[in-house]
Amino acid sequence: MVTLFYACLLALLMAVLGLRIPGQRRSARVSLGDGSDPELIARIRAFGNFVEWVPMILLLMLMIESFSGSRYFLHAVGILLILARIIHPQTLRVSGATKMQLRLRVTSTILTVSALIVSAIYGLTIAIPAMLI
Repeated sequence: MVTLFYACLLALLMAVLGLRIPGQRRSARVSLGDGSDPELIARIRAFGNFVEWVPMILLLMLMIESFSGSRYFLHAVGILLILARIIHPQTLRVSGATKMQLRLRVTSTILTVSALIVSAIYGLTIAIPAMLI
């Protein structure tokens, strides 16, 4: 149930990121690809980055939950992931990144990768003993 909650929140965020692309396509008059439009490129990358990272983390969360992993752990990872995925698209500004945007981009990357790594390690702590029985 915990993973479902975060998957639903992330699905809504994914919809927002995905729906930002067609509007920019219309503005830039680009039907396919990015047309070298910087704003369209940024929106496509924000969506792409989301799709590249989130599914594996959610899959790990789901497997951890299905093997009775800690709900507190799942909430911590879910919150990390939500924060990272909200911060990341805000850092992809076309008009030149400020130092704060660069710091936030690094922060969102660290949060996302941390969610992946700690989930993988926690999953291994469940999987390895279960395989040895």
